[in-house]
Amino acid sequence: KPENIIISYGTDGNLEPYLTDFDLAYHETNRTMTANFGVGGVLNYAAPEQLYEPNAKTARSETVDVFSLGQLMFFLITGRDPNPEN
Repeated sequence: KPENIIISYGTDGNLEPYLTDFDLAYHETNRTMTANFGVGGVLNYAAPEQLYEPNAKTARSETVDVFSLGQLMFFLITGRDPNPEN
């Protein structure tokens, strides 16, 4: 979703985008990483396989990231919600 992109000036003075919010967390006491592999975030940017088959292997593949990026690009180009009625 657009709120997960932070834009900052790089060392060369140019603007650089950074992606945030990967549903990862570091547990300080146990010194372990946690990850959320379920459906989370904003549904308008989630791939269909994440919604309809959340336990399928494809729901956690690179293709869902490509789908979400396409949804994000649609929003950035048009300024409209990619799925306003859903």
